[in-house]
Amino acid sequence: MQDGVLYYYNTNSWAAQYYCEGYTATRWNVAEYCTGINCEESLKNNAHIHQLRLNSYVSCPPGYKLPESLQAIYVAEDNKQYFSKDGVLYYGPNTNNPNRLFCYPADKPAVTYTIPENAVFDMGSVKNKHLKTLVIPKSATVYDSTLKYICRGTVFPNLETIKVQKGSPHVDYIRTTFTGKVIVY
Repeated sequence: MQDGVLYYYNTNSWAAQYYCEGYTATRWNVAEYCTGINCEESLKNNAHIHQLRLNSYVSCPPGYKLPESLQAIYVAEDNKQYFSKDGVLYYGPNTNNPNRLFCYPADKPAVTYTIPENAVFDMGSVKNKHLKTLVIPKSATVYDSTLKYICRGTVFPNLETIKVQKGSPHVDYIRTTFTGKVIVY
């Protein structure tokens, strides 16, 4: 056990197997030797963790079962599988899903978020109550199901404004579906 985490060696690599639900640290720096995170259920139930820092070797981060208290995910710059932008986790360019959103933290305190150029934005089941303005560049892809959940307020229940760049294939859908303010820039 190290820093509230039980690591397990399975004949060829180390993985985080259990994250103590009662551990009160607000940041988890995944051990440098760890390549996978298999403790989604116990991690999800920890109410203290705000930051998750992935090392260079993590090739299997936790899925969508992350704690609601999570505010940011950071990734070591030399990680080949993932990268983070403003505390949001994306698949890296060397994967089958390059530049696709992996996780937008549930408690990320930002009130405005700009989707990176050429990114694929797919929210999954995570909700964030802080975001009020979402900026969508024309080069970004937002999956239809995600766009529907964004416009209905399912993933960002307090979203007030969507700024979408002229030329984006999403302009018409957002204009006709989103009940908040729509700005085409």
